[in-house]
Amino acid sequence: MPGPDEYRSIELEAAAATAVARAPTALGNLLKFGVPAGALVLAAWMISSSFRAGPKNMTAPDTEEFRTTQFPAPSLDTPRPSSSQGTIFIPPAP
Repeated sequence: MPGPDEYRSIELEAAAATAVARAPTALGNLLKFGVPAGALVLAAWMISSSFRAGPKNMTAPDTEEFRTTQFPAPSLDTPRPSSSQGTIFIPPAP
């Protein structure tokens, strides 16, 4: 059977725990309930907005007209390397 000292230590521990513990605050309740609720609302809005937008017709012609200019390829007049009996000779740059 516990003695009076043991009961006293149990009561002191409980009193210390309640003195350290904070009371619930509005910010704590907002973090506990508001943030997950906001995340659910945001996810629901994103899902519903993705269903609301109709699929785009990918085979329809573009309304804009694109004009491109064909540019000539660059002319590179570099001498070709010549090989002589397995040795490659590369002429110096001009």
